[in-house]
Amino acid sequence: MIKTFTDILKIKYLKKSIPLYCHWEVTFRCNLRCPFCTLQSGKNIWQPELTTIEAIDILKQVKDMGSKIIHFVGGEPTIRNDLDELAELAKQYKMMTMITSNGYVKNINTLKKIDLVRISLTRKIDKKSNIGLNPVETLEELVLAGKTPSITTTISTETKDSDIDFILGLARRLKIKVGFYYVDVGLSHLNCFSPTDLEKRKEELQHLIIPRNEVLEKINNLYTKNKDVVLNQNRFFQMIKKGGLSKYGCRAMDTAICIKANGQIAMPCIEFPHKTPKGKLSEVYNSTCAKECRKEQGEYWFCKECGMSCMYSASTLLSIIELFSTVKKYIKQII
Repeated sequence: MIKTFTDILKIKYLKKSIPLYCHWEVTFRCNLRCPFCTLQSGKNIWQPELTTIEAIDILKQVKDMGSKIIHFVGGEPTIRNDLDELAELAKQYKMMTMITSNGYVKNINTLKKIDLVRISLTRKIDKKSNIGLNPVETLEELVLAGKTPSITTTISTETKDSDIDFILGLARRLKIKVGFYYVDVGLSHLNCFSPTDLEKRKEELQHLIIPRNEVLEKINNLYTKNKDVVLNQNRFFQMIKKGGLSKYGCRAMDTAICIKANGQIAMPCIEFPHKTPKGKLSEVYNSTCAKECRKEQGEYWFCKECGMSCMYSASTLLSIIELFSTVKKYIKQII
């Protein structure tokens, strides 16, 4: 912990870049096709997917670079047969482990070993899954195992009041929290892109997007009326209202490293892989290309009004208050 605080001071005051947070898309594959998911909007170009040996090497590299938090995402990360091994190794490296899963899992044992588990749930679930456990069953199993998972819900034009009531009721029954988010536009599926690509993606999502002020008001009302189960995201939403990360001050490339399923670093962030050089992670992270990206982070044309919660979390690692909040969640899982 002392080393982590020292690193934060180096980043904040000495302008050093240390990837305390690793956001790793361990697979592009998924057992669902959520309409708002960026990864489902195009062909998988981030291949071949890393082998187990290659993934273990990536994990060692980010550990050596100073990563303290590793977030396994996808696609659906539990599809990787070696995720259990990767999670175990990360814990041996004294990393805080996180995962975002859709909850449709064949084997829940891996999730039980991860410190912070987020299950994506956007609608009412009233039937069994032919995949294995469904999200509700997964959450129930985790709670029975003594874990405190959370629910992450993306609100779109297709979200019904009955869906929200179901999710709030589930959170209350299991005594867990739910975080509400909105549909945002990213280009995670592309390797380099143009303004035309971004406009095309906006058009693809337009039928799902609720105007930002309207959806923020809706989420705020949900929090006000359901403080017992809804996560307090006031700081995040204040950042959005002020104009997004571009105005707040994006520090994604100073505090985080974003890795694609084939092992390439995405710069400046996972949703906008503007530059994706190949090579040893430490060399790429400290390369001239990376330094140029850092100068432009938050200033690129695609950064305007950015509201990506993952990179907001990375940027707020420089806030002692936010860091203590994350550590507090972690401690609850291990005691």
